[in-house]
Amino acid sequence: QINDFVKSIKYFDDLSDLYKSKKIQYLISINFLQGKFDEVLDFDSVLKECVDLLELEKVICIPTDTCYGLSCIFDSGNAKEQIAKFKRTSKDKPLTMIVSSVGMLYKYCEVSSLAAQLIEEYWPGPLTLLLPSKFSDGYIGVRLPDHSFLQTLVAKLDKPIFSTSANLTGQKEAYSIDELSQQFEGKLEGLDFILDNGILDFNRPSTILKIVGDKLELIREGDVWGSISQRF
Repeated sequence: QINDFVKSIKYFDDLSDLYKSKKIQYLISINFLQGKFDEVLDFDSVLKECVDLLELEKVICIPTDTCYGLSCIFDSGNAKEQIAKFKRTSKDKPLTMIVSSVGMLYKYCEVSSLAAQLIEEYWPGPLTLLLPSKFSDGYIGVRLPDHSFLQTLVAKLDKPIFSTSANLTGQKEAYSIDELSQQFEGKLEGLDFILDNGILDFNRPSTILKIVGDKLELIREGDVWGSISQRF
């Protein structure tokens, strides 16, 4: 049964059957990021709900500065496996760590002088850096999104979150919940929470760079790579 928190939200005329299916525990449809508040629900309520769910090791689907993303608290192995199962990919496929500040980054990663320069120039924004991890062996992808809700969410949680694009493996990134639903043929039960902010502006996925010493290795090209390749 849909949580009382969701039942208090008025439904809009254009909601699809997905929104009324009761198959998803939490589903919110509201343009609160543009300041258009529902008469019952406000920014702080949404934020608290997301923080509470992440602390319970749930998987949430939320808008980002690129596309819709799937997120969980960074130290939950079960939630990471849930994301992999939902996306139909290997549980060993790495996720990106989202931080709320550069200060949080330094708690979890080794940051070279080259990485610090890139962070100064391109964060917050669509740049993921593969850096040596302080809490596990090897490298970890990390970024600070240019997205006030995500930054506030992670700051309130006081821990990083792991995130990945919300899409079926091998399919394109989803810029609306309808796109996501179509990819999975309406079967979104693997998610504990969906925050629908309508159709997002099209922004390419982040540039991914691995930093080894004073060398940059391009893993995935994105919008900021042209500038970085000329300057570094």
